[in-house]
Amino acid sequence: MQEKDISIFWKTDDNPGYKLEAASLSIDVNHRKIQPLDLRFEKYVLKMDFEIIDVFNDKAEVKVVENSQIYQNASPDVCSELRDEHIIKLEKINDKWLIISDNSNDETKKDLLLRIATGKTINEAKKEILENSKHEVMTYNQQKMNKSNKRYNDQDVGPLTVNPMSLQGYNRDSAVQYALDWAYGRNPSWGNYTGQGGDCTNFTSQCLYAGGIPFDTVGNPNYNQRWFWYSYSNTTPPWTGVNPFWDYALHDTGYGLHAGTTDVWNAIRGDIAQLYSGSSGFHSLFINNAYTDGQGNRHIFICCHDTDRRNYEISNYTSSKRYLKIYGWYN
Repeated sequence: MQEKDISIFWKTDDNPGYKLEAASLSIDVNHRKIQPLDLRFEKYVLKMDFEIIDVFNDKAEVKVVENSQIYQNASPDVCSELRDEHIIKLEKINDKWLIISDNSNDETKKDLLLRIATGKTINEAKKEILENSKHEVMTYNQQKMNKSNKRYNDQDVGPLTVNPMSLQGYNRDSAVQYALDWAYGRNPSWGNYTGQGGDCTNFTSQCLYAGGIPFDTVGNPNYNQRWFWYSYSNTTPPWTGVNPFWDYALHDTGYGLHAGTTDVWNAIRGDIAQLYSGSSGFHSLFINNAYTDGQGNRHIFICCHDTDRRNYEISNYTSSKRYLKIYGWYN
């Protein structure tokens, strides 16, 4: 697995778009090199649907939808799918069309931009992401060696809070089936926030609801927040927001969702994962499958929106990850 020179396709002089793309690709390659799982591609099928091509003299803008099917060495029988929309701007220079920018939902680019927004240079941001990736692998290996590490199963109820209400179950099968059915679509019964800040948490909330977690219209006297969606004008931040959902899930001890933090070894199908940059989350993922293979390595597969992914190995993500175990809901 080697880095490739992409400069022949890009306008490189004083172009932040090129620098972002090059840094992102470099992070992806170097991240995968150090992973415990073999993330090289066994098979890769790519389809590009060109929806719009607009040319204005020596400038052009292209809207293209990327559809990929990926089989990786770590799980060669598993088809991971992704769909992403790209807006690519080009300029004709010396009779050659060169890329100026590629705007998409790429998560590595998002992480880079979030770190750059805090004042870091692009090289500092790149270095920080790769250092965090190495740290995550070290933690993973330490946990793998810990033979006393507890394994959860679908029947675990988790740490019970002081709550006079009764804990109700969570139908993981129904939640997972919903995730697989709608990872590549938008259910017209719900809102669609793609292009409006992102649809990722709206999607994971729908999955939990499909698994029997009810709307929380009650809130908590010690944490004044609720979780529901009736319409665009009648909803709450935890239903659609990455960090508001995380805070709600961990602090709500009254009626509604009961959840707690966990790790890659104890997360199972039906749980939630998030990518975060610094101390702030920026992407929610629904876990549709999880298992430990014969070599003792953990596989977590996710479904999500923006980028749309189905049955996608979470180890491919370069950003730091945090996990949320769903225990059920209080009635």
